Amino acid sequence: MKSFKPLVPFLKRHLGSYVLGVLFLMLVDAIQLIPPHLLGKATDDLKNGLMTPKLLGLYAAAIIGLALAVACGRFLWRMNLIGASRKLEMDLRNHLFNKLLELSPGYYDNKEIPEIQDEDPIKINSLEGHITIKNLTFRYKKELKPVLSDINIDLKPGQTLGVTGRTGSGKTTLARLLLRQYPVPTNSIFFDGIGINDIPLKTLRENIGFVPQDSFLFSDTLSGNIGFAGNFPDEEIIKAAKLSAIDKEIRDFPKGYSTIVGERGVTLSGGQKQRISIARALIKNPRILILDDCLSAVDASTEEKILMNLKSYLSGRTSIIISHRISAIKDCDEIIVLEQGKIFERGNHEQLLEKGGIYAQMYRHQLLEENLLKEA
Repeated sequence: MKSFKPLVPFLKRHLGSYVLGVLFLMLVDAIQLIPPHLLGKATDDLKNGLMTPKLLGLYAAAIIGLALAVACGRFLWRMNLIGASRKLEMDLRNHLFNKLLELSPGYYDNKEIPEIQDEDPIKINSLEGHITIKNLTFRYKKELKPVLSDINIDLKPGQTLGVTGRTGSGKTTLARLLLRQYPVPTNSIFFDGIGINDIPLKTLRENIGFVPQDSFLFSDTLSGNIGFAGNFPDEEIIKAAKLSAIDKEIRDFPKGYSTIVGERGVTLSGGQKQRISIARALIKNPRILILDDCLSAVDASTEEKILMNLKSYLSGRTSIIISHRISAIKDCDEIIVLEQGKIFERGNHEQLLEKGGIYAQMYRHQLLEENLLKEA
């Protein structure tokens, strides 16, 4: 009901107009019932031989007049309705704008990403991929409620973790904390037993391949976008493109891998952008791979092809796959379900289905959707 609160002042201001409008429409509806009766009366008089030229003219004038009145009445009603709709739209737009003016400063202050810098890091150049998270609780500011609460994870080298949950449950925040894009609480996240704050940012991010939800492409060739992280030979670029199931589509472009794309990849579909971003992460050959809901824009068959390709690639690498789609995470060694920033369920695919909780509900719903699409 809160969504309708902005409508209340508008309805109060224009209550009289609405009442008159309803009465006017009732009158128009009543008038339009008269012509059928007149036509019936004229037919009866014609059958009984009572119709005269004068009477015929009166009937015709009355019917035409009433028809015009109904048409004009409905036209005026529609114009009034359009005018009221425009007023309502402007009122709601102004109300929303004022709310945004009130909300924006506080909202962006709370979500602002602070500048992260190294503070006396240890000398380390590579990571094995053992990720440990102990009692992690994170909030954007001290006065705000936690975005993540009491998160505990032990992901050994070569294992794959699936993360799912409703929108706003903290999945992306968890991924960004692993990259130290936010200040990480001390003694909460460890790589190979070393606190994340003691690892040089350069080492951390060179050893992690990260694919975010929003795929960003540069004003460069497709080849340049895939190989952005370094000087890679064409063979490596093509290999990464094949793994992300984008090679064939790139070759279909007139200039192939030399095709120029806009800053946001305006010439590509959402699914193509995501697959270019995946290839960009894979070509780095990272020890740790984090995929943050980066298959959301691809169809089911393409997703299946990418996941099949990644199976051999991920062998020996630590990976975290964040996704709303159960099909993307069902083969993971462990799956956690986040709910309001907490781990609500955990286990492998079969164990979570047996529990019959949120995960099982999501799986059944998505399976039903998939079957309906196949039947269609």
